[in-house]
Amino acid sequence: MNLLKRRAKAFLESARADYARGDYDLVLFHIEQFLQLYLKYLLYRRIGDYPKTHSLIRLLRDVMRVYGDNVLKEFYEENMEALYLLEEAYIAIT
Repeated sequence: MNLLKRRAKAFLESARADYARGDYDLVLFHIEQFLQLYLKYLLYRRIGDYPKTHSLIRLLRDVMRVYGDNVLKEFYEENMEALYLLEEAYIAIT
């Protein structure tokens, strides 16, 4: 499912352009979209499917469970507050 990966990268590029323009609310939105799609890509790559959710936290937890990645778990625990803020950015803008 390279489409997910390609779209994820497009959102990351949009975030970079937003940052350069000073559109910081859109940076958060596009980063959140990038993470959503990239996490779905990772899940699809490993198990052939992904949950139809917009919850960044759920997707991240699913990836941690499927991959058993301790580095990702540490990242999640250290950045939980920021991840919840990113999830809220998605809700606030859509």
